[in-house]
Amino acid sequence: RLTDALFGDTLVVEDLETALALARKAQRVRMVTRAGEVIDTLGSVSGGRAPRGAGERLALRNRLKQLRTEQSRAEDQLAELEERLAAHERALEALQLDALEEAWRGREAERRAAERALEGLAHVGEPPRPPEAVEPPDDGALQAAERAVGEAQQGYERTLERLRVWDAFRRAQEAYRLELRHYEERQERLAELSGRLEQLEAEQAAARQKHEELARQLDEVRASMSALGLEEAQGQVEAQAQRLRELKQAERARVERLAKIAEELEAAKITRARREATLEEAAREAAELPPGPHAEGSLRKLQLRLREIERELEAIGPVNHRAAQALEQLENELGEVERALVEAEEAARRLQDETAELRQVYDEQLGRAFQRFRERFAYYGRALLGGHADVRLDEEGLHLTVQPQGKRTRDLGLLSTGEKTMGALGFLFALAEVGEGSLPIAVLDEVDAPLDEANILRFVGFLRDFARERQFILITHQKRTMEACDVLWGVTSQGGASMVYGLKREEVES
Repeated sequence: RLTDALFGDTLVVEDLETALALARKAQRVRMVTRAGEVIDTLGSVSGGRAPRGAGERLALRNRLKQLRTEQSRAEDQLAELEERLAAHERALEALQLDALEEAWRGREAERRAAERALEGLAHVGEPPRPPEAVEPPDDGALQAAERAVGEAQQGYERTLERLRVWDAFRRAQEAYRLELRHYEERQERLAELSGRLEQLEAEQAAARQKHEELARQLDEVRASMSALGLEEAQGQVEAQAQRLRELKQAERARVERLAKIAEELEAAKITRARREATLEEAAREAAELPPGPHAEGSLRKLQLRLREIERELEAIGPVNHRAAQALEQLENELGEVERALVEAEEAARRLQDETAELRQVYDEQLGRAFQRFRERFAYYGRALLGGHADVRLDEEGLHLTVQPQGKRTRDLGLLSTGEKTMGALGFLFALAEVGEGSLPIAVLDEVDAPLDEANILRFVGFLRDFARERQFILITHQKRTMEACDVLWGVTSQGGASMVYGLKREEVES
């Protein structure tokens, strides 16, 4: 009913494109997007949240494009370096450095020989001293020696140039290998981070599922305990078992008494039979004897004893021959009750263990939630009051401590109305962030009414900072608060008619 009262015939859609697509299908229904745009039944669009993140999204999109360009350029450079490396390797094979060094040593020897020949020619008046097996040089030999020196010098310079090329190639190859190693390390690190992220997401999903399952089990256990009255039922079972034990004990006593009476009865029957037999024998003997006072006295005594025995048998009463069967039935019933009692005790023990486990999980989750709430309350206390805010939990409940900036008191009763309002806002915002996710939208109805100028400025700064993460719907009469809003809606009266005006700040600034 609350949802129907809040939304009525309004349809909530994901974004403006979806709403416009539905409107083009002649859906005559009022729609509202999650960003706040309103599309009425005639198709007109109004309201909405200022595209504060448009510039950021454009910057991120440009940055992504730039990174992709840099990646492409790096790949091209990598391919170019690989080609250069292959070319240098081919050039290195073609150089045949050993042969060049050998040729260079030969040319160097020729150059030294030519220099010695020139030195010999420089000493005028002195006979030349050419090396062994060398004819005195003439002009042709001198020119040949000079050409040999020049060629040797050129070969030497070419060799040095090739050595410099080889050294530059070696350094370029080393730099390429180093860059390639760094690139591979970054790729491995990226893959590792991606795997770790997936693992953390899986662990988070499993923990959330476990939490939901434990919460569901806790609700079921509480419902079962409430519906069945386990403690009361267990007490009734124990009382019934005690009563059955007492009945069993009484029945055993009765059976023992009946058995004893049966034994006495059997003995009495045997005695009676014996005495009847004796009496019959005595009667036969008496019939054979002559009459006299002695025989009559003995017979009379026997008859009196017989009647006495008969009275004792009548006093004993009838014998219950089903007593043993009743006892066996009671013992079976008692065994079933005892088994049921054992099962109930085992179920109660398991239930107590599960309750203790759930209580432990509940305490751990409560501790984490309270720690999260405490951190966020301190954070919002700094953001809204510029001071200190803390909360403690004990058996009596929550104890709040709020100390605004520049004040020493922490008693809530000594705070001003504006400070209490800011503290209450911090409490509500922190409470909204205890569960999964964060507060997507907040509706504040004239919460800035009791605030003074300083607190209004702090409140406006809070709105500007936190509007990046969530949406605020404000009902206010404060001009300072209106200046921080992206979209303003107001009602005015003109010519006896009320009119609604909307104004976007970006349109005014542009």
